[in-house]
Amino acid sequence: MDKKKIGIVIPCYNEASKIRDNIAKIRDYMKVECLHDYEIVLVNDGSKDNIAEVAEQIKADFANPRQFNFVNYEQNRGKGYAVKTGIQNATGDYIIFMDADLSVSITAIMKYWKVKDEADIWIASRRHPDACVAVETGLIRKITSKGCNILTRMITGLKFEDTQCGFKCFKSDVAKKIITKQTLDRWSFDVELLMIAQLNGYTIKDFGIEWRNDADSRVSVLDASIKFFKELFYIRKNRKNYYL
Repeated sequence: MDKKKIGIVIPCYNEASKIRDNIAKIRDYMKVECLHDYEIVLVNDGSKDNIAEVAEQIKADFANPRQFNFVNYEQNRGKGYAVKTGIQNATGDYIIFMDADLSVSITAIMKYWKVKDEADIWIASRRHPDACVAVETGLIRKITSKGCNILTRMITGLKFEDTQCGFKCFKSDVAKKIITKQTLDRWSFDVELLMIAQLNGYTIKDFGIEWRNDADSRVSVLDASIKFFKELFYIRKNRKNYYL
């Protein structure tokens, strides 16, 4: 039996109404798959709801309190900052970060676990031949996503089909090294991490996952896209500073 430990980093912002149930789903899944040596690191990115109170309830749900770590700060800094903070606080041999809404099916955890040592980094892809997209996004979001992917490859030179899927997996030592060069806290932090990893010779592979669109998304497509594109040019300009 594999005794290595896995850390699951979950950044959250105003997710108090759903997060307890979603973490319970992860906990139950880990039990079914006999993945007992793990921790969940929930990072509150300056939420305005009662997440701290809910986090206390979540901790009480765990028979082993060391399997749940709540990291809290008051100012909203962005998903990238939350992921970086979670990785800094995570322990174990491997680290996954995943979205709080569970848009990516939790079955991706075991899918990664079976191949974890075949690459330094594994990224979930909705465009992989093995992917199953259960609920499509609206037409505008679909067109925007396609355009973002094309421009990401053109501007940065990265060849991955899906850099923005909210499920990425790392060998722990690799994750903790590359975040030391991370400078972006929001829209394009995923792309920046992949750029840092690629420039430093780490192996990166993608795999297909089951994905369901979060209809409750509060992100403005136009505003996010503009900021995303600006950060892509920043990444290209800053590549000389990404070497470890």
